[in-house]
Amino acid sequence: MYHFDITGDKVTEVGFRTRIILELQRHHLQGEPTNVKDEEKVRVVVQGNEEQVRKFYDNLKKNPPKTVKNPVFHSIEPGGCAMPANMHEVATILTLEQIDQGIPLLKGMDENLKSINQSLEGVNKSLKGMDDNLKGMDKNLTGIDENLTGIDKKIESLPRRIAEELKAVLGK
Repeated sequence: MYHFDITGDKVTEVGFRTRIILELQRHHLQGEPTNVKDEEKVRVVVQGNEEQVRKFYDNLKKNPPKTVKNPVFHSIEPGGCAMPANMHEVATILTLEQIDQGIPLLKGMDENLKSINQSLEGVNKSLKGMDDNLKGMDKNLTGIDENLTGIDKKIESLPRRIAEELKAVLGK
Protein backbone atom coordinates (compact mmCIF):
# COMPACT_ATOMS: atom_id res chain seq x y z
CA MET A 1 0.00 0.00 0.00
CA TYR A 2 1.16 3.53 -0.85
CA HIS A 3 -0.02 7.07 -0.27
CA PHE A 4 0.68 10.57 -1.52
CA ASP A 5 -0.72 14.05 -1.01
CA ILE A 6 -1.78 16.64 -3.54
CA THR A 7 -1.82 20.26 -2.43
CA GLY A 8 -2.39 23.52 -4.27
CA ASP A 9 -4.41 26.72 -4.41
CA LYS A 10 -7.66 24.80 -4.98
CA VAL A 11 -7.67 21.00 -4.89
CA THR A 12 -10.70 20.28 -2.67
CA GLU A 13 -14.37 20.82 -3.54
CA VAL A 14 -13.60 20.80 -7.29
CA GLY A 15 -14.36 17.20 -8.26
CA PHE A 16 -10.75 16.03 -8.00
CA ARG A 17 -11.54 12.91 -5.97
CA THR A 18 -13.98 11.74 -8.63
CA ARG A 19 -11.23 12.07 -11.23
CA ILE A 20 -8.85 10.14 -8.98
CA ILE A 21 -11.43 7.32 -8.63
CA LEU A 22 -11.73 7.14 -12.43
CA GLU A 23 -7.93 6.97 -12.79
CA LEU A 24 -7.72 4.26 -10.11
CA GLN A 25 -10.29 2.22 -12.04
CA ARG A 26 -8.48 2.82 -15.33
CA HIS A 27 -5.27 1.45 -13.79
CA HIS A 28 -7.09 -1.47 -12.09
CA LEU A 29 -6.07 -0.29 -8.63
CA GLN A 30 -7.86 -0.09 -5.31
CA GLY A 31 -7.60 3.20 -3.50
CA GLU A 32 -9.31 6.07 -1.78
CA PRO A 33 -8.89 9.81 -2.15
CA THR A 34 -9.78 11.91 0.89
CA ASN A 35 -10.15 15.70 1.18
CA VAL A 36 -8.15 17.23 4.02
CA LYS A 37 -9.98 20.56 3.98
CA ASP A 38 -8.05 22.19 6.83
CA GLU A 39 -4.88 21.94 4.74
CA GLU A 40 -6.36 22.28 1.20
CA LYS A 41 -5.05 18.83 0.42
CA VAL A 42 -6.19 15.55 -1.10
CA ARG A 43 -4.63 12.42 0.37
CA VAL A 44 -4.62 9.37 -1.88
CA VAL A 45 -4.14 5.86 -0.49
CA VAL A 46 -3.48 3.24 -3.18
CA GLN A 47 -3.17 -0.52 -3.02
CA GLY A 48 -1.07 -2.16 -5.74
CA ASN A 49 2.50 -2.87 -6.74
CA GLU A 50 4.96 0.00 -6.95
CA GLU A 51 5.08 0.06 -10.77
CA GLN A 52 1.28 0.21 -11.11
CA VAL A 53 1.03 2.93 -8.46
CA ARG A 54 3.81 4.94 -10.17
CA LYS A 55 2.01 4.79 -13.58
CA PHE A 56 -1.23 5.88 -11.92
CA TYR A 57 0.54 8.74 -10.11
CA ASP A 58 2.39 9.93 -13.24
CA ASN A 59 -0.76 9.86 -15.37
CA LEU A 60 -2.75 11.79 -12.76
CA LYS A 61 0.08 14.32 -12.42
CA LYS A 62 0.24 14.87 -16.21
CA ASN A 63 -3.54 15.25 -16.58
CA PRO A 64 -5.11 16.91 -13.53
CA PRO A 65 -8.68 18.23 -13.92
CA LYS A 66 -8.93 21.78 -15.23
CA THR A 67 -10.85 22.78 -12.10
CA VAL A 68 -7.78 22.11 -9.92
CA LYS A 69 -5.62 25.20 -9.37
CA ASN A 70 -1.82 24.75 -9.27
CA PRO A 71 -1.65 21.16 -7.99
CA VAL A 72 1.52 20.01 -6.27
CA PHE A 73 1.99 16.23 -6.23
CA HIS A 74 4.03 15.15 -3.22
CA SER A 75 6.17 12.04 -3.43
CA ILE A 76 4.74 8.55 -3.15
CA GLU A 77 5.38 7.00 0.24
CA PRO A 78 4.98 3.37 1.27
CA GLY A 79 2.21 2.65 3.76
CA GLY A 80 -1.21 4.12 4.16
CA CYS A 81 -3.53 5.41 6.81
CA ALA A 82 -6.19 2.79 6.26
CA MET A 83 -7.09 0.00 3.93
CA PRO A 84 -8.86 1.51 0.92
CA ALA A 85 -12.57 0.81 0.75
CA ASN A 86 -14.20 -1.03 -2.09
CA MET A 87 -14.03 1.18 -5.21
CA HIS A 88 -17.77 0.93 -5.75
CA GLU A 89 -18.42 2.13 -2.19
CA VAL A 90 -15.99 5.03 -2.58
CA ALA A 91 -17.55 6.05 -5.90
CA THR A 92 -21.02 5.86 -4.38
CA ILE A 93 -19.99 7.98 -1.40
CA LEU A 94 -18.39 10.59 -3.66
CA THR A 95 -21.51 10.70 -5.82
CA LEU A 96 -23.71 11.21 -2.78
CA GLU A 97 -21.39 13.95 -1.49
CA GLN A 98 -21.58 15.73 -4.85
CA ILE A 99 -25.38 15.46 -4.90
CA ASP A 100 -25.51 16.77 -1.32
CA GLN A 101 -23.39 19.78 -2.32
CA GLY A 102 -25.58 20.40 -5.36
CA ILE A 103 -28.90 20.58 -3.50
CA PRO A 104 -28.26 24.01 -1.88
CA LEU A 105 -27.03 25.28 -5.24
CA LEU A 106 -30.23 24.12 -6.91
CA LYS A 107 -32.33 25.78 -4.21
CA GLY A 108 -30.39 29.01 -4.73
CA MET A 109 -30.90 28.73 -8.48
CA ASP A 110 -34.65 28.26 -7.89
CA GLU A 111 -34.77 31.48 -5.85
CA ASN A 112 -32.77 33.32 -8.53
CA LEU A 113 -35.13 32.06 -11.23
CA LYS A 114 -38.14 33.29 -9.23
CA SER A 115 -36.51 36.70 -8.93
CA ILE A 116 -35.72 36.75 -12.65
CA ASN A 117 -39.31 35.75 -13.41
CA GLN A 118 -40.61 38.66 -11.30
CA SER A 119 -38.25 41.05 -13.09
CA LEU A 120 -39.44 39.75 -16.46
CA GLU A 121 -43.06 40.26 -15.42
CA GLY A 122 -42.18 43.90 -14.66
CA VAL A 123 -40.46 44.24 -18.02
CA ASN A 124 -43.52 42.70 -19.70
CA LYS A 125 -45.79 45.28 -18.00
CA SER A 126 -43.47 48.08 -19.10
CA LEU A 127 -43.47 46.80 -22.67
CA LYS A 128 -47.28 46.61 -22.65
CA GLY A 129 -47.39 50.21 -21.46
CA MET A 130 -44.98 51.20 -24.21
CA ASP A 131 -47.14 49.34 -26.75
CA ASP A 132 -50.23 51.24 -25.55
CA ASN A 133 -48.30 54.53 -25.81
CA LEU A 134 -47.20 53.67 -29.34
CA LYS A 135 -50.80 52.89 -30.33
CA GLY A 136 -51.83 56.32 -29.01
CA MET A 137 -48.96 57.95 -30.91
CA ASP A 138 -50.05 56.11 -34.05
CA LYS A 139 -53.58 57.56 -33.68
CA ASN A 140 -52.12 61.04 -33.18
CA LEU A 141 -49.91 60.66 -36.25
CA THR A 142 -52.92 59.49 -38.28
CA GLY A 143 -54.75 62.66 -37.17
CA ILE A 144 -51.76 64.82 -38.09
CA ASP A 145 -51.56 63.10 -41.48
CA GLU A 146 -55.24 63.85 -42.10
CA ASN A 147 -54.71 67.51 -41.11
CA LEU A 148 -51.70 67.76 -43.44
CA THR A 149 -53.76 66.32 -46.29
CA GLY A 150 -56.41 69.01 -45.64
CA ILE A 151 -53.76 71.71 -45.54
CA ASP A 152 -52.28 70.41 -48.84
CA LYS A 153 -55.70 70.74 -50.50
CA LYS A 154 -56.09 74.28 -49.15
CA ILE A 155 -52.61 75.24 -50.36
CA GLU A 156 -53.36 73.82 -53.82
CA SER A 157 -56.54 75.90 -54.07
CA LEU A 158 -54.89 79.02 -52.62
CA PRO A 159 -53.71 80.57 -55.95
CA ARG A 160 -57.17 80.14 -57.46
CA ARG A 161 -58.85 81.65 -54.40
CA ILE A 162 -56.40 84.57 -54.33
CA ALA A 163 -57.11 85.22 -58.00
CA GLU A 164 -60.87 85.15 -57.36
CA GLU A 165 -60.54 87.55 -54.46
CA LEU A 166 -58.34 89.91 -56.50
CA LYS A 167 -60.89 89.91 -59.32
CA ALA A 168 -63.66 90.69 -56.88
CA VAL A 169 -61.71 93.52 -55.25
CA LEU A 170 -60.46 95.02 -58.51
CA GLY A 171 -63.79 94.54 -60.15
CA LYS A 172 -62.76 92.73 -63.18
